[in-house]
Amino acid sequence: MSNELPTPSRVDLKTAYRIITTLVETLTASSDLIARMAQMLGEDAARPLQQDPAWLAYLEAKRKLERVHEDMHQFADAATAAIELENAREARRREQSEDEGGDASDSSSPNP
Repeated sequence: MSNELPTPSRVDLKTAYRIITTLVETLTASSDLIARMAQMLGEDAARPLQQDPAWLAYLEAKRKLERVHEDMHQFADAATAAIELENAREARRREQSEDEGGDASDSSSPNP
């Protein structure tokens, strides 16, 4: 039994990329909205909110996202490269299949 992990397919990588992108976009939009709402409340009204555990959890989640920002870009680059490589391999296999199919029909024709 092999200890190697299975290689993700293009579909897996595209799905993971789409999920991550959606989560980041949602979190960014939510963060912008929260910041705007806190601004509109004013400093005095927002102060108690800033001591609330939910606010502190929000800030921690935002810091975590900032720390993995570069990781997300590296993942996106790696996923894109893997998808492009698999696309190239698939195209090469199709070309080889077509060539082999063409060679078979050529060999069945009579030689002059």
